[in-house]
Amino acid sequence: MACWELAAAANRTPGWQGILVTGTPSSPNDQGFNRICIPEMAPDNPIKRDIFEAFRRGVKHPAIEAVAEDLKSQLDAILQPTDLLISFNCFSLPYNLPLTVALWKITQERHDFAHVTWSWDIAAVEEEYPWTLRFDWPWSLFWNTCPRVIYAASTGPVANLQAQILGIEPSMIRVINGGVDPSRCLRLSSRIAGICRSRNLFGAFPLLYMPAKISSRKDIPRAIDVLAELRSQYRNAHLVIAGSLSPHDVSTSQKAHSLRETISAFGLSDAVTILGSEPSFNGKTDFLDSMSMMALSDGLLFTSRREGFLFPILEAGLHSIPIFAPALDAVVSWAGDYSIMYPPSSSPREISRVVGEAFKDPASKRKFLFRTEYTWDRVFARYFSDIR
Repeated sequence: MACWELAAAANRTPGWQGILVTGTPSSPNDQGFNRICIPEMAPDNPIKRDIFEAFRRGVKHPAIEAVAEDLKSQLDAILQPTDLLISFNCFSLPYNLPLTVALWKITQERHDFAHVTWSWDIAAVEEEYPWTLRFDWPWSLFWNTCPRVIYAASTGPVANLQAQILGIEPSMIRVINGGVDPSRCLRLSSRIAGICRSRNLFGAFPLLYMPAKISSRKDIPRAIDVLAELRSQYRNAHLVIAGSLSPHDVSTSQKAHSLRETISAFGLSDAVTILGSEPSFNGKTDFLDSMSMMALSDGLLFTSRREGFLFPILEAGLHSIPIFAPALDAVVSWAGDYSIMYPPSSSPREISRVVGEAFKDPASKRKFLFRTEYTWDRVFARYFSDIR
């Protein structure tokens, strides 16, 4: 998974083209990058399995060098000058010895590309492998540094262990954490994932969601006023409104237009998103879109003047995020014990204070941290984009 996520992140980075070289053919996970399939790299390739089983017995398989030369020839044709090659676990796990040999050789022979080998697991400490032969080729590749290779590890402890095995200073191994894909992890609908990218919702905090149709009783203008006040405390606050047009009221289209004009007049066009008004939604959000927003958001905001249909509040309760709602009788009767209530007569400024206070706890930023600091795009930009 990590390899194709990183290839996709590279492909989204200006000036880069992500290419995944693997033993498996294309899959639904491919996200715009090119995939080149080399069968000898496949996990279930027969010759690869035979070579690994021989390794486990402490025997050098006679086909290692031939397979390595074939892999080297194919990689040599793929690699272009100034390319950045990132290999995963190839110098720390012995599952594909010919590939390790091929990478070692091509890195020594060519000096026109950069090679980072990223280790997530270290097999050299596993007693099940015959490391008594570690001074022999190609076992020695796991115990000696490869010239011109930039070593990286997923965590500090893995880096320290690999440095100990290689006999080098830990500072010579870069610590590069793995990443997460918020869209995939939160199972966002394709439309919500698209809006997150185009509107930079991942970078908003707090990100509030209002699961309301365009309706007068939902008092959406009041919610916009709350967001305007909240921006004085949190300049990256963002409000997403479901904003489906009511099938019972043809005037909601005009109301939606008026809301967009109000948002623009307040200078909040970058801070408020009405999903139903986005071209991809065509006036309607569905259940999956709403669940995606609840999974993504830091909190739910309701500003209704009256309320009776409380399913959105109950659904929001499953996502363990703050629910800000007016203390209307119907809301209190169903959700009073697990919602943050404010008096129905509260002004937008007073409501914003209630909301702002809830996000002063550092733990409330956990979701924001992981959807921004640990994305694959951030990992690539921070650790790889300047290497080549």
